Amino acid sequence: MADRIKATFSQNTKWKKMFCNASCGLPISVGQPYHEGGKFEATISLINKYFSKCVILLCDSLQRHTMMIYGNYSEDTAYEKAISEGDLWLARNKDRYAGLSMPLEIHRWDRWHKSANYVYYNNIIERLYKENMEFRNSVDFCAKKFVNHYMQLYGKEIILPRYNEAIKLCTNYLKEESAILLMWDEEKIDFEAYPSKNNKAISKVYESFLYKGENYASGRLIPLNIKFKKKGDNK
Repeated sequence: MADRIKATFSQNTKWKKMFCNASCGLPISVGQPYHEGGKFEATISLINKYFSKCVILLCDSLQRHTMMIYGNYSEDTAYEKAISEGDLWLARNKDRYAGLSMPLEIHRWDRWHKSANYVYYNNIIERLYKENMEFRNSVDFCAKKFVNHYMQLYGKEIILPRYNEAIKLCTNYLKEESAILLMWDEEKIDFEAYPSKNNKAISKVYESFLYKGENYASGRLIPLNIKFKKKGDNK
């Protein structure tokens, strides 16, 4: 088992002394390899080591935006497929998250997106996009970056004829993700752990409302980055 994977926090965090009495939100990007198999098992072990509660935040129906890009599905069809993928993820990984030795909550994306409060938080993000040039530029940059990535994955012949539509869908994805990040804060989740750095748009939301480097509002959602390495690798 020399090739087994270990998860660690990528930053030298000063927050560890707070972990033992804290909850950890674990956003799940359905379909990403770092939320499957050995890497997800390693993530569960990491959460078990430090925290007193885990909240799995299953970002399933959010994926309808990207499914509409590469599959050219209607929104209804993309939504159904995204929910189905969420169902499969829960079934496929049940034995892994069942290994948590702490209280566990599992919430799916529609908990927030279909909430009566979503409009309020979406308006906050729409206003930020309209009035804050730095945030708007971050969203626009990320949307173009995502579309270019999809062209590499699925081919220009699939994406390019609907390029402007794809940009709009990615923009909507980023705005929706930003609004619901604010709703996660209202869930009183202490930390949010994810196996990659936040994109520029989400980082700007953190900076604007939640967390600013060493300065943060006590009890607000604090981002943590997870990295993976083979056990026995000291790098």
